[in-house]
Amino acid sequence: MNGARLALSVDRLSGSDGTLNDTNPWTLYPTANPALKRLRCVIDELVNTEKSYVQSLLDIDQGYLAPLTQDPDVESSILDIIFGRISELRQFHEHLLLSLHLHRNDLIQLARVFLNNARQFEYLYVDFCINYCKSIRTLQDAKQSRASLWKKLIVCQQNLGHQLPVETYLLKPVQRVLKYQLLLQECVKHCMSAIHSLPSSGQTSACLERAVSTSNDLHSPDSDFDLLQQLNEAVPVLGQALERMIKVSYS
Repeated sequence: MNGARLALSVDRLSGSDGTLNDTNPWTLYPTANPALKRLRCVIDELVNTEKSYVQSLLDIDQGYLAPLTQDPDVESSILDIIFGRISELRQFHEHLLLSLHLHRNDLIQLARVFLNNARQFEYLYVDFCINYCKSIRTLQDAKQSRASLWKKLIVCQQNLGHQLPVETYLLKPVQRVLKYQLLLQECVKHCMSAIHSLPSSGQTSACLERAVSTSNDLHSPDSDFDLLQQLNEAVPVLGQALERMIKVSYS
């Protein structure tokens, strides 16, 4: 049910084709500029994989933790060790997904999503990653000597229709926080490539004419300058976001 509500929230942010309406000039260039095309792909990957990640967190929180919490035969202290801050992570990333989706066509605001949430990232992920090894040891112990708990975990897995066990899903937050670092690095790299590969003034005019002929979003002949300005402004902000995520990853 929570997953369904989240999906509806994302749909309300997007158009009928699942993309946001946008007038930023850089979004008109990807087909003509390879660097911008790669940048667009990285941003799409960031948002789409965030949606899959939120679904995984929902599965753990609602498919495992919620029913086990309601079971009087399962100790709450054991669940705290196994699942850590999964519920808080799920709530945090539901909001993060909406912010990333909303700003997917604005590089500066996209980077600021990470900067504005940096402290919460650090608070949640440092604690979760520290607890992760203890969580896995507790699951191994349950498999070997807590038959009742292990059977309940298997039932939850079956009800979710998961092929992989719960420990695989508990690894996802550890993997995800490292993935943000890689994706932000790619954004910085492709922004720099795009800046250096933008056409000269004469070539730009021809590109703009072609863009105008296929889109009503671009009205100003100065949009090539706007594009270059936006990319130059985005690079340092993306760099700051990358630095903060590196700090989270290695804390």
